[in-house]
Amino acid sequence: MLLVAILFSLFFAIIFTGLFAIAFRNTGPWSGFWAFFLVVFLFSFAAGQWVVPIGPHAWGFYWLPGLLAAVIVATQMAAVASGSKASRYKRAQNLKKNISSSSYYSHHDPGTGGSPLYNTDEDETGVILGAFFWTMLVTLMVIALAGALM
Repeated sequence: MLLVAILFSLFFAIIFTGLFAIAFRNTGPWSGFWAFFLVVFLFSFAAGQWVVPIGPHAWGFYWLPGLLAAVIVATQMAAVASGSKASRYKRAQNLKKNISSSSYYSHHDPGTGGSPLYNTDEDETGVILGAFFWTMLVTLMVIALAGALM
């Protein structure tokens, strides 16, 4: 039964990762589709283990909770993504053009010897998303394994 749960979760993760990566070109806030795939897989597997068995079943496994979890997680991750890669590329190109065409002092702090002024908001956001991602993955693994072993 555990193997069937893993196979269904794997199937749901492949389907939704392919759908969102190819059709919508959006794999959530993390770059690359592997993170999206792993999160959808783990959520689907954990929901299949912990949610009350409802709906149709195949080979003794109720697969509807895992499917619903995969749908909800995939759409939520795609919704929180900060725009497509194309729009991020355009913003980066505009920023480069604005910096090169601006004066020196608009991007350097004359009070500290001319060191560049950097906006660290994007760096902090990346660190926070990275920490959230790894914390969520470890938590999901523990929840899924606990449900599978009980």
